[in-house]
Amino acid sequence: MPILLNGNPIVKPVDNTSLKIHIDDKSNPHDVTYSQIGAAASIHTHSVDQLTTNVAPKPQSTTGIGQWWSGSVSDGNSNLYLPSGGTWAYITNRSNIPGVSGGIASGGASIGAVHSYWVDNQQHYHGLNCVAWRIN
Repeated sequence: MPILLNGNPIVKPVDNTSLKIHIDDKSNPHDVTYSQIGAAASIHTHSVDQLTTNVAPKPQSTTGIGQWWSGSVSDGNSNLYLPSGGTWAYITNRSNIPGVSGGIASGGASIGAVHSYWVDNQQHYHGLNCVAWRIN
């Protein structure tokens, strides 16, 4: 009884080494195109609205996921708090001090305080500025 491949008899036997080389060949030896198998082209584009999974929320000015917010405190021993609700990614910097810091925190969390210092018997403050994005 002949060996069949897709219902057709194999006329010439194939040695195992050649068959393994052919199976392992990932360079598309049969020239199958993405449209033949219903796949997307390797280079293609999507609009932001088409992206629905594993993507960051679209920025918006209204409340909810994606909301952008900025805030600052500059005097006294005040704390800076994120808006309530959700989870926020934020970046802060202090006035008159180089560098930034940031993190992820729950809504309503304190993310820093004004630092005060004294020079010539006069109190001064390093304010705190923040930009935050609600991510959940």
